Amino acid sequence: MQGGRNVLHVLQDIAAFRALSIARCVAQNFLTHVQYACESGTYSLGAATACSACPIGYQCIDATAAPIPCSAGSYNTQENSTACTACPSGSQCPLASTSPTPCTPGFWSLPGSANCTACSAGFACPNQDRDKEQPCLGNTWSTGGASSCQECPVGFYCPDSTTSPKTCPHGMYNLQSNQSSCISCPIGFRCPFADQAPIQCEAGYYSLGGNDSCSPCQAGFMCPSGQLGDKVYTMQLFRTYCLVSNGAIFTRWSKNVMFDMSCGCSMCRCRTTTCAMSCWNIQH
Repeated sequence: MQGGRNVLHVLQDIAAFRALSIARCVAQNFLTHVQYACESGTYSLGAATACSACPIGYQCIDATAAPIPCSAGSYNTQENSTACTACPSGSQCPLASTSPTPCTPGFWSLPGSANCTACSAGFACPNQDRDKEQPCLGNTWSTGGASSCQECPVGFYCPDSTTSPKTCPHGMYNLQSNQSSCISCPIGFRCPFADQAPIQCEAGYYSLGGNDSCSPCQAGFMCPSGQLGDKVYTMQLFRTYCLVSNGAIFTRWSKNVMFDMSCGCSMCRCRTTTCAMSCWNIQH
């Protein structure tokens, strides 16, 4: 009786093993004939044994379609992405597979920009994430791509905010910054340096203004002060003489009342600014 039971248990074990083996075979056969949907951020174009990861610089919206390149001004630096990211303001994204690059000072960008934009000439762009250009005022300047406007230096002048400062011409000067024009060197002075004050001509030299050097007084002429037209000399005995300009180059002394051929004055007038003439009271 005991032997019969053992045989029965063996037969039961064999039947259970056969059933398990059949179940495993059925399961394996079933697995090899079933399709699995690709996960988000992956794709398959058919006849694939595995889904492919969406590459960097692309987006995979549809698992059954090929990856789509990121549009200009967007980027993607990770695989398995379903969407690209818009480039932030103040940065540029020339390559879809790399991270955004901040705009350099003097450049700006709005969201979704592939490249930064240079600030216009005559303007400043202190903020890289805004398109508001600030004009250069008060004779300051910029030639473009500037984060701030530059001052016009001493010895220069800036008539236009879109161009670089210009050096004062010979015989002119400027002692202040941010000027739109230079000052002509006054009569009786020389201006060898545009960024320094005028220097008075030494005795025996003269200047009719707008010069960077003084000229020596010529034979037959007198230059007592080096500065013409601003002083009257009186002595015990005197007659009035009129300093006459000849073509604004040479000077001569003419007795009594005369006229100036270069500017058409009909009589000698002391301290006049019209004809650059002077009356001098000198000893006879």
